[in-house]
Amino acid sequence: MIDATINLKHRLLLMLMYGSGLRVSEAIAAKVEDFDIKSKIFTVKSGKGAKDRYVNLSEKFIQNFIIFTKNKESGYLFESAQKVGQPVTSRTAAKIVENSLKKANIAKKAHCHTLRTSFATHLIENGTDISYVQKLLGHSSIRTTQTYLRLSNSSIRNIKSPLD
Repeated sequence: MIDATINLKHRLLLMLMYGSGLRVSEAIAAKVEDFDIKSKIFTVKSGKGAKDRYVNLSEKFIQNFIIFTKNKESGYLFESAQKVGQPVTSRTAAKIVENSLKKANIAKKAHCHTLRTSFATHLIENGTDISYVQKLLGHSSIRTTQTYLRLSNSSIRNIKSPLD
């Protein structure tokens, strides 16, 4: 889906939501100055519950970020084309996801939040402790994080019984 998206701005938005597990509201509110590329960290300012938190950035995102922000030092990373100085809307982000699914020939329904859910699920499937995932997602309760888990059948099949 990400690879099928040619527009750099759109690809960067998808990469940020999936690669860092951001809510759509957090991604569209991202400002260039909130990224610490050297430390590979993004500061989510006033996330849900008005809490700040840090999330990690992937190398692929950083490479694209550097290209995209070549002549931009501050302001919204995903600035609206219609309203200068304002971020794109969540509806625009939803449309980007919808269009990217079509370009990638993915028939399955997905939304912006699906990228966040996939982030959490893939981390846990790859062995990341759920308490770290909880922190990255900005959840107060581990129970909230557990609702994001949708382990694949192949992951379940690979679990070895203690009896064996």
